[in-house]
Amino acid sequence: MKKIVIRALSGAVYVGLIVASILCVGGKFFPLLCTVFALMAVFEFDRLVSAHSPRPDVVRIFDAILCVVPPLYLAVPVLVPAADIYITTFVVALLYAAVIMIRMIYTLYSREEHPVNSLAYTFLAIVYIALPLVLAATMSEHSVRYLLLLVFVMIWINDTGAFLTGTAFGRHRLYERLSPKKSWEGFFGGLVFSAATGFVAPLVLPQYLMLLNPLGGALLGVTVSVLATWGDLFESLLKRTAGVKDSGHIMPGHGGILDRIDSFLFVIPPVAILLFFI
Repeated sequence: MKKIVIRALSGAVYVGLIVASILCVGGKFFPLLCTVFALMAVFEFDRLVSAHSPRPDVVRIFDAILCVVPPLYLAVPVLVPAADIYITTFVVALLYAAVIMIRMIYTLYSREEHPVNSLAYTFLAIVYIALPLVLAATMSEHSVRYLLLLVFVMIWINDTGAFLTGTAFGRHRLYERLSPKKSWEGFFGGLVFSAATGFVAPLVLPQYLMLLNPLGGALLGVTVSVLATWGDLFESLLKRTAGVKDSGHIMPGHGGILDRIDSFLFVIPPVAILLFFI
């Protein structure tokens, strides 16, 4: 019983931080939350990829800088309201490029057993962690922040629907090699729950979701469900390769921050592409 209470409380704090950072003050604090998520996630990621081939601390610092700087840049207006956006952009871009170049040069002199693999993990961290979080932070600064919140809600409802359906009817394993508990029944249950959420949301909150109609919302729900499942499986692959159950222990009852945002990291890039370029 105590474990259930602890899990519920830590989950409530996590959800509360996300909802509050998106809805309060026009979403200006969400980039700051993404920065915190990026910092925690990159150290968990480094722990996973270093399980069988240890990486030096200096490499972990490079990874942290390269993953934290993009969302942190979008948090500058909150942290330093008087900052000139053009000068800030130029300086950040210059320093970011310099850090990437230094990281590549470091590989030439590294005494790691597999220095090129280590460098590849650095770029994977940028693509896997920094890119989705900076895209999400960008969305929070526009009127689409309500759609961003809906995506989070869809992921949570998809997880809940998959758990309930899988527990009740799960018989056929979805991908037993990576996630023995996942079932096809649970997957389709989560998909239906997510699609239903997308269908109903524009009807209930049309003033906040003007970009969506019920059909578009349902299709978004299906997309979120599929991508969220892939995101969860990808992190399961990282954990299975590292031989660990959880990516970390920062959230009691839930594991690490990667265990909570793994689905979101896969969902947000395609959603951002649809919003900004189509």
